[in-house]
Amino acid sequence: MRSSLHRAPPFPRLAGPGRRLARAAGRLATDSGEERRRARIDRVIRATLATLDLAASNRRLASRIEIDLGAFGWTT
Repeated sequence: MRSSLHRAPPFPRLAGPGRRLARAAGRLATDSGEERRRARIDRVIRATLATLDLAASNRRLASRIEIDLGAFGWTT
């Protein structure tokens, strides 16, 4: 799926098959760019989740809402 912000540029001087080829090449380039962006975002999310300290986060949450989350089976 292409983003409307990353559309292939128009090629007004090309006619017929040249224009179709240029549009197809633009679509391929755009699709590969979006795949790279998706892969980068996935890497950032995985790295963030890997460094997340759920126990500490749950302890802070439990102290704010004054409920023992450990009683519900949450890691604390």
